[in-house]
Amino acid sequence: MVADIVRAAGSAVLAWGIIHGALEMSVLLVVATVAATCRVFHRPALQASIVQLVPESGLNRANSLFQLADAAANLIAPAAAGVIVAWLGEGAVVAISAATSVFAALTLLMARIPELPRHAGDAAVEATSSASRGGLVSAR
Repeated sequence: MVADIVRAAGSAVLAWGIIHGALEMSVLLVVATVAATCRVFHRPALQASIVQLVPESGLNRANSLFQLADAAANLIAPAAAGVIVAWLGEGAVVAISAATSVFAALTLLMARIPELPRHAGDAAVEATSSASRGGLVSAR
């Protein structure tokens, strides 16, 4: 949720700069860096939430639907953005991006994601660290 709010703020700054003709390269670089950092935290959290929301029997289907929706969004969004740029201008596209980030944060605020049992998380950490140790030993 924090990542969505930060991305919304960055997009709002960019939209304001574009609309007012006051966007500087340094601001663009800072906002792009912050947005990329937010994505680094947001993406794994989003994918991990699927495990918490969907029963184990439906994980394959849920992950498939998530990947399908993600691919469709990556295919459709640039075309839609191009139409909006031609129709309303560049600033409007970035403002819409800010609004969708705010919407995402609000919907996440209303969502109730159950916590994983403590022992399940410990087993996952142990399995990961065991696999990492095995990989390091074989790399030597």
